[in-house]
Amino acid sequence: MLEGTCSINNCEMPLYAFLVQEGHGDGQLVGLCLLTAEDSSQMRVKLEMFANANQNIAQTQTFLIDKDFTEIAAIEAVLPSVALQLCTFHCIKAVQKKVSSLQLSSDQNCKKSP
Repeated sequence: MLEGTCSINNCEMPLYAFLVQEGHGDGQLVGLCLLTAEDSSQMRVKLEMFANANQNIAQTQTFLIDKDFTEIAAIEAVLPSVALQLCTFHCIKAVQKKVSSLQLSSDQNCKKSP
């Protein structure tokens, strides 16, 4: 799993955490990374550094991520054989945000089937 904060520290730098599910099914924090920006080049360098420091990275089967397209592109570039799975929480939040932004009439909100 790769998860980032929204620049909430006093330097306004995003903090990324690498977490893994090990053989017993428990989650373990295995890496932290501060970035000066969340652009594609820094995302890719962060992943390359993590991959180079972890010789067992080839055993990684799936990355659980949010909907950040820059993050997705970096993972696909550095670890092309890894499956990407979107986080259910983030997907539900995105759908709720979109639905709440729609301007629906009362007829559209409560449309009854014939």
